[in-house]
Amino acid sequence: MLNEQQLDLYRRNGFVNGGPVLDDATVEVLRAEVLRVIDERERTDIPQPVLCRNLNSDESAPIWQIVNIYEASPAFKELVMGSAIAEMAAQLTGANELRIWHDQIQYKPQAQGGRLHWHQDSP
Repeated sequence: MLNEQQLDLYRRNGFVNGGPVLDDATVEVLRAEVLRVIDERERTDIPQPVLCRNLNSDESAPIWQIVNIYEASPAFKELVMGSAIAEMAAQLTGANELRIWHDQIQYKPQAQGGRLHWHQDSP
């Protein structure tokens, strides 16, 4: 949870450093889940994300895009629907309720993934 000073900084500056949100153990679980979802992307007997594809035409240097991983991973579902991140987002927006449009992961393996060019999502 953010304190009142952090919320004031956000209101004044449009951003705030909320400090660490996830502990190392949670990060490791989520990292393993990303790899599991990629490895199991062609299985039809388990829930799948809306999209799981390699954005790079070079299979040896993948850039994975996964949309709505929470539909395929209980760990990610907990992350987006019941975590400190959701609480902080509600605090920052002043909302009593949040609705997820979608989640998206872009993942490239360390030292072997393709190039992901610089971009920005908003002006």
